[in-house]
Amino acid sequence: MIFNFLHHTMKCNGLIISLLITTSVLNAQARLAQVELDSTVCVIGGQVNMYITAQNDEGDILFPSFNDTLNSDIEVLSGPVIDTLNENNSKKLKATYTLTCFEDSLYSIAQLPVVMQQDTVWTNPVSIRFIQPFEIDTTKLALFDIKPPIAPPFYWKGYALAAALILCIIGLLVAIWLLFRKFFVKDVVIEKIPPQVRRRNAYDVAIGELNRIKDEKRWQQQGQQKIYHSEVTDALRQYIDDLYDIGCMEMPSSEILAHMKALLKNNSEAYSELNSILNIADLVKFAKYNALPDENENVLNSAYDFVERTKPAQEADDSQSTQDNSLK
Repeated sequence: MIFNFLHHTMKCNGLIISLLITTSVLNAQARLAQVELDSTVCVIGGQVNMYITAQNDEGDILFPSFNDTLNSDIEVLSGPVIDTLNENNSKKLKATYTLTCFEDSLYSIAQLPVVMQQDTVWTNPVSIRFIQPFEIDTTKLALFDIKPPIAPPFYWKGYALAAALILCIIGLLVAIWLLFRKFFVKDVVIEKIPPQVRRRNAYDVAIGELNRIKDEKRWQQQGQQKIYHSEVTDALRQYIDDLYDIGCMEMPSSEILAHMKALLKNNSEAYSELNSILNIADLVKFAKYNALPDENENVLNSAYDFVERTKPAQEADDSQSTQDNSLK
């Protein structure tokens, strides 16, 4: 009876061991990782593909990733590029890496880790030889200086054509402009007035403007003082501009007086009259000053006196002749 019990126990233990071995083999078959090279010999600088094939029927697969180099000399140009392989209804992935090397030597690629369901499976090691295809005789090796850059030939024909094209375009533009000016643009003839005529006209215009202001008597009208003084000073500004050509229409009174002080250094009475006229006008226009009736009349009389004192010599001679003829 004891013998039968022991025999039965041994059969059970053998069955359990067989099951464990079978499970391990199945797990090992379900999780596989293998490295292959498309060539075990490559010239330096050439490229060789490394394939890692992994199988895991139970979950995801994580292939190794490299930062530019596989070891000290072998460089990883690209990868991993992963493809899916369908074989016997099992999940199998293939990762492709492109390698290169520039040293003549035999290299051994150690086992690489592949992660499957938080478990690491190691690949098989492989070897590859990178060779120097040329035999270099260092005894006959000569060193040469770096050659300078080769200067391209001067393309005369191209530059000549470009210059001719530019000249033709310029000539065409000039011809278009001349034709346009001839048929569509009329020349403006500017008649230059001699200085003597302009000065004589300045005197006549000023006297005529002052006469108009005198006839209108704006200083006697309610609220017209500002307009009256503006008209008087504008008439004098235009007269000075025509007579001395100093562009005083847009000048402030201080600048006009500064110019006229130098021009009237021998005619102090005319300068004093102009100074008084401009000062009273500025007070009326800008300081809201109400001038007295006598002041308003004196401004117009002073304007007449200023024009008479500064009138051109020809006008002075004509006035004197008129006075002499009237006395006779």
